[in-house]
Amino acid sequence: LLAEEIAKDITEASGGRLQVEMHAAGEIVQPTELLDAVENGTVDAIHSWDGYWVGKIPQVALFASVPMGMNEQEYLGWITTDEGRELWQEAYDQAGYNLKVLDSGPGTPEIFYHSNVPIRTLEDFKGLKVRAVGDWGAILEKVGASVVSISSPELYQSLERGVVDAVEFSGPASNLPLGFHEIAKYLITPSIHQPSSVSSFIINQEKWDELPDDLKQIVRLATENMWGKGFAMVAKEDFEAMDEYRKLEEEGKIEIVKFEEESQKELKTIINEYYEERAAED
Repeated sequence: LLAEEIAKDITEASGGRLQVEMHAAGEIVQPTELLDAVENGTVDAIHSWDGYWVGKIPQVALFASVPMGMNEQEYLGWITTDEGRELWQEAYDQAGYNLKVLDSGPGTPEIFYHSNVPIRTLEDFKGLKVRAVGDWGAILEKVGASVVSISSPELYQSLERGVVDAVEFSGPASNLPLGFHEIAKYLITPSIHQPSSVSSFIINQEKWDELPDDLKQIVRLATENMWGKGFAMVAKEDFEAMDEYRKLEEEGKIEIVKFEEESQKELKTIINEYYEERAAED
């Protein structure tokens, strides 16, 4: 949705001088291969979430999402008015990538998990096969979960076939049409692992350098505009989707489970220790 809006806004604001055509994830390359695709020029630009390539650039996890970390307003302030943008670009530059990185708005809080078993406490994660990526996966391993990294197109089948017991993916509006609730009875809240996130619009540096200054400014404004416009659009759809989930619960088709507050506090301590260890390394 946000990628399509950015493409439309850039095309219209430039009067058609710069036409942006978006392709769905997996249509050209898989989500995990997007960074290399824009670096080598297979595509000119990508709209994505940097958590997919923390194995290549560990620091970008901070610009993707932090478990029990910043919300959308805090991300907005840090990235757009403080040092966030400069540090984000610096992470790519130091890793040797020839790319221009633009922030393109926050994500809404995600559904914690769609699960075949209720997840109420930290103890419930022990031995559980769960989908997780990036820092969140490393944190879950610390509490005894069996973490599996699965790309988004494979999530439904993996849950259905028992490859994993529980999956996390996105917010209510994105998850509902994917039908996870059809095969997993329990919907776990709140959004501990991803209270907010940030999307990136990453452009091949040579393609960026070719643009005249006025078109660069149009691209900047179109992506930055997603902090307000994009968040509002997705939040509205999320509220509507949660209403549908509550109706399904009333019908006895799913159960909405809250992860217990005491376990949330224990998890926060583990998360803080994890980032202290990471900070000591870099």
